[in-house]
Amino acid sequence: QNTSTDTNAVHQFTGPGTYYVCLTVCNSIGCDTMCRALEIKTVGTAHLQQAGVSVSPNPASDFLQVDFPNFKGGYNLLLINTLGQVVLNIPLLEEHTEVYVGQLQPGGYFAQLFSDGQKQTLGKLMIVR
Repeated sequence: QNTSTDTNAVHQFTGPGTYYVCLTVCNSIGCDTMCRALEIKTVGTAHLQQAGVSVSPNPASDFLQVDFPNFKGGYNLLLINTLGQVVLNIPLLEEHTEVYVGQLQPGGYFAQLFSDGQKQTLGKLMIVR
């Protein structure tokens, strides 16, 4: 059983399945609990691959490997949080780039490739601890 007193608690499920999840909130008047069964169908993927770019592992904890076999320069990898904020903007300087993501909060992010004012979404990336 996992519990948290964090304001924005995050939990990483270990794999697909149905999980029974409860949320309890308390204030000066008392507490209230709501429980639901959640069906988790997938937990990340081995890697993101689109536009000739591969980002792995997914989920990631500390580092990402970005492989861009047809690299021609002038590209950045953007990681965007669920609020639409760019939280990481890394220039891709060669075919294989290692990116440190250990400073990011656990959760879901969108990976985008950016060049010459154009963005292409590569997919969803999970950061876990």
